[in-house]
Amino acid sequence: MGLPARSFPHSVQRIAVNATGITLLELVAAVANRRIRVIAYSFTLSGTVGLEFRSGSTPLTGRMVYAANGQATGSLGSGSLAGVFQTANGEALNLDIDAAINVDGHLEFVVI
Repeated sequence: MGLPARSFPHSVQRIAVNATGITLLELVAAVANRRIRVIAYSFTLSGTVGLEFRSGSTPLTGRMVYAANGQATGSLGSGSLAGVFQTANGEALNLDIDAAINVDGHLEFVVI
């Protein structure tokens, strides 16, 4: 017998991330009167880089520095909608990339 199906009040959305030579990437556009809650992310990085997630222009994280060919990940575990961080109401979710390298991966989020 399997586990009962879980019912979530918000639909989890998934996007691919493919950035080359971009230093400020809008991951998810602003939604009026809503927040964007990041559930999980995973990126591979072609060079040494610092990453910082932002709510509009306001930092949500400190600058996270990774070595060339590194991987950046964040999650609270399978099925958790608690989120890693979230934007302010009505602000876009942005990724500040401090070097012109390739950033590839995916992001899971909910709009609340």
